[in-house]
Amino acid sequence: MMNHASADGQPWIVTPVSAITVEQRTDVKAEAAPGQTTKINVGISNDVVVPSWDLLQVFTAPTGFVFTGGASYGYYFGAAPHPVGNLNTTLSDGGGTITVHDPLDLNTSPQKSGQVIYTFALRAKPDAVPGTHASGLARVATQTAPLTATVR
Repeated sequence: MMNHASADGQPWIVTPVSAITVEQRTDVKAEAAPGQTTKINVGISNDVVVPSWDLLQVFTAPTGFVFTGGASYGYYFGAAPHPVGNLNTTLSDGGGTITVHDPLDLNTSPQKSGQVIYTFALRAKPDAVPGTHASGLARVATQTAPLTATVR
C-alpha cells in the first residue's frame, strides 16, 4: 500500500489496483433492435481511496454492438451534490472499443464516495444477430468484467 495526503493534510490509505471492483450494472438493461441505440452502465468501486490514478480503462462492445462515442460518469452514491459529467474518450476498431482517458478518482471526497458509474451509448449493428451476447469486456488496469447486451 501507498500513503498519500489529502488536501487537508490527512493521510489517505491507498489500496492496490487489484482491490478495484469492476461490474456491469444491471439497473439498465442493454438491449436494442438492429440499428437502434441503448446504454450500458459499468460500476467501478473500491472501499478506500483511489486518488486520480491514470489507469488503463478500455471497454470492448459485445458482439453485434458498437460504441457511439457518448460516455458519461456519475457518483450517485456519495453526498450531494453528485458529481456528473462527460468522459474524455476515443473510439477504435470501428467503434468496437472505447478508451477512457480521465483519471479514476474514488473516495477522495464525500461526493466521490462509493461507486462511480460510467454510462456508454451502444448501437446495435444493422446486421446484428438477435440474441444475448456476453462477449464484451470492461478493463480497468488489471481488473476485468464481462459486458453483456441483447439484440432484439
